Amino acid sequence: MSTLIYSARKERATRLSPVVRRDQQRVYGVIILVMMAIGPGVFLVERLAGTVAWRSFGAEALSICLYITVAVWYGLRHQVAWRAALAVYLTALGIMALVGLARQGLSAPLVDSSRANDPILWVGALMVCFVFLIGWLARRYPNEMRQVGLYFGPPRSRLVEYVGVGLGIGLLISLHFWLTTRAAGMDMVAKPWPYVGWQFFYEIGPQSLSKELFMRGVVFNELYFGHSWNFWIAALATSSLELLSLLVKQDYSADIIVIAGVVFYTIVGSVASAGLFRWSRNVTPGYVSNVFFGIVSMFR
Repeated sequence: MSTLIYSARKERATRLSPVVRRDQQRVYGVIILVMMAIGPGVFLVERLAGTVAWRSFGAEALSICLYITVAVWYGLRHQVAWRAALAVYLTALGIMALVGLARQGLSAPLVDSSRANDPILWVGALMVCFVFLIGWLARRYPNEMRQVGLYFGPPRSRLVEYVGVGLGIGLLISLHFWLTTRAAGMDMVAKPWPYVGWQFFYEIGPQSLSKELFMRGVVFNELYFGHSWNFWIAALATSSLELLSLLVKQDYSADIIVIAGVVFYTIVGSVASAGLFRWSRNVTPGYVSNVFFGIVSMFR
């Protein structure tokens, strides 16, 4: 049985203790801080940074690196939260700085540059270190990290089930995506293998893992299980936060169909992940679903 703090929904007390109230205020404050970082913060970085490498690194420092940091802080906030969170943030920054060297000197997005076929992109394999980092924390602090839906313990059959369901949902969303792009007259385009490898490592490492831990393990978990919000309100509030991090980076001179697609599939994927988290109390199915769709969508 899951031992998540909010694994069972309870009637909220009419009067919260000062300790609980202070804890809620801390959590809300940190979520607002992240919202400011991925909104105005990333917007400014995208407009002010002079190169692709600095824009990417700045945006990652204010989004995915913060996501995984806050998830660790949330799970460990009653123990060694700040020290562990700072260590995770610096480690995440270091990884993204190292792999970001492959984007040095680019004047166009990686996929549109000649470097998309450069073997140097296989350095992106370093991004898998995000998985090992979180896996180590889950083993070192199993009960604490379980609070953000990170649990790989027995029975193993449950983990297999989570992976299978996640793959199924990811397949359904990807199939819808493929049919929609075909109907819109857009073909799926093969990409160079070094770029595919880079994106694969990016998806299984910083992108999907960090996003699921923060968006579902912290935000949705706090709103739905912690504060008994209606599922749809909690799920849509979380998807709005997720959408914010994407729209600030969007090129609004692009095709309106592309922008509409970003909005639609972000909301669909986010709500689906919220439903998977409500069912499993685990980030694994949502993570697997996001990785699957992320890999498929790179061929648009």
